[in-house]
Amino acid sequence: MAIQIKAFGEIKDGAFYPRNSKRYINQLRNAGNVNQALLTIKGANIRTLDQNAYAWVVCTAIADRMQEDGWQFTPDHIYRKIEREYCKEEVLNTKTGKTSEEITPLKKQPTDRFHDIMEQVRVGHMEQFLDNPIETPAQHYGLTEQAYDEWKYGQITFKQAKAKS
Repeated sequence: MAIQIKAFGEIKDGAFYPRNSKRYINQLRNAGNVNQALLTIKGANIRTLDQNAYAWVVCTAIADRMQEDGWQFTPDHIYRKIEREYCKEEVLNTKTGKTSEEITPLKKQPTDRFHDIMEQVRVGHMEQFLDNPIETPAQHYGLTEQAYDEWKYGQITFKQAKAKS
């Protein structure tokens, strides 16, 4: 019988740092003696707090522009609309072969996917409303695109990114 241990955390400098180390250690102890193990790492780079803050800047800018046209959209309405339009995925029932379309919340999107979604939304909005440009994330944080990318991927700190910009 296969034992499956799930542990969420981060990998830094080749080492795994679980979020809840006590739970992780207990799971390992409860696994008993295992003479062979398979470690699978699923990338789970969930959006950063800075990306989330930028998403709200975009949602607010779009809601403000829509309100100028008489719509009563709030930033929250725009956020949920983005989820409905960009965060759909098909879930497969392996027994029946049927699929169901589900929404993975925007906040649970991997970092790169989150960035791509927000860029599509930003560009799409600007194509529709030429009078309402929205800054790129790099512009919003006062960084060059290169410094922003290095910061986004955790290669440098924000302070270092500012210094490079």
